[in-house]
Amino acid sequence: MYVHRLIVRRGWAGLGTRILNWAAAKAGQQGNDWIHVDVWTSNKPLHDCYLRDGFEHVCTLHSNYPSCALFQRWTKVASVPETSTLSERAAQALPD
Repeated sequence: MYVHRLIVRRGWAGLGTRILNWAAAKAGQQGNDWIHVDVWTSNKPLHDCYLRDGFEHVCTLHSNYPSCALFQRWTKVASVPETSTLSERAAQALPD
């Protein structure tokens, strides 16, 4: 499964990890072994976030397209511990 164009505002910090955990679970239920994302090559802090969320860096393509750092995570991992807490605004928006 490919997670495409996942963008989370800073005010919703922590929601991205929850979405990725959900996507990994859904992908696994559908028989997929991996979820994949691509990230802007120059966005090293975001690379670090994906690595913390259990992704591995597969490769970085050298292209004119900026989103060429490729990461993947095995879906058999039930969920990755959420290392960041959700912002108060995001936590209030989620169902209990």
